[in-house]
Amino acid sequence: MNVRCLPALAALCMLPAVHAQEGTVIGLGEEAHGYASLNARKAGVLLELATEAPITAIVVESSFAGSIGAQLASEGLVPAMKAFLYPYWLTDTVTHAFEQVLHRSGTPEGAFLWGCDVQEDCRFRATTRALMAYPPLGARHRELARCDSVLDRYIGTAATGRPMSAADQAFVQATYASIIAGLPDDERHVLVARALQNRIRLCDLLALADVHDRMALRDSLMAANVLWIREQCGAGGRILLWAADRHVLRGDPSKRPRWCGEHLARALGEGYQVIAVGHRRKRGRQADRWERVPHAVPVAPEAWRTPCP
Repeated sequence: MNVRCLPALAALCMLPAVHAQEGTVIGLGEEAHGYASLNARKAGVLLELATEAPITAIVVESSFAGSIGAQLASEGLVPAMKAFLYPYWLTDTVTHAFEQVLHRSGTPEGAFLWGCDVQEDCRFRATTRALMAYPPLGARHRELARCDSVLDRYIGTAATGRPMSAADQAFVQATYASIIAGLPDDERHVLVARALQNRIRLCDLLALADVHDRMALRDSLMAANVLWIREQCGAGGRILLWAADRHVLRGDPSKRPRWCGEHLARALGEGYQVIAVGHRRKRGRQADRWERVPHAVPVAPEAWRTPCP
């Protein structure tokens, strides 16, 4: 069975309740982003899961590099969420659920809230500044600033929607690779190096012209980040992946994996389980009203290259 629902929450899910052994990674999906009712339902499922057994990490469909910058800033959970989560999840309901689960884990908050997405939005410059809280990276601020100036043409205020040029891609990737090679071997090295590696792969994504190719690469990198986070947390940990349905569903095992959940299912087998949270529909109509969550920056999947207002 591809999707499981908690028996107590079967009415909230799109499929009937089934009994399945808990996985090391649990994908918690949603039909669409930006609806308060879906946020509330997902938050309820998350809290229910946390009563079964501790959640050792929450991994969100938001910037991985941004989440590392937020961890380095060490300003607490709510500022961290605002630094890198997409705005449609910055609601009281989601914040409360995250706080409850992360505090219940009994380990410092910053170690447990992660992003997994390689793509970034117009907050990428703030992410760079946060990463420079790591002194060895701060010492390379001029090189990082030059990379930001190039990235601004593709994901910042100067973005045109065109693919990244080969020259820009080579320059940014070589600069980040040089910075990684010069980092000292300390506790934070692994986090910062992984963040910059995500920036390198972001350039690969920006260089693609075809939207389907971009999505396939993006999801494969999301899965790679989830597996890396799982390794950092320990194989015995319990990780919650918070994302859209299409990113978390296990898919058809006989076909080549394309989405994040399909890659995770192939890598983890029954160690990856999925809960799809949504609205029941009747004759193509929504069974209840969806309340839009206002947001301040472009967050639609198709608008991730759009300049910020």
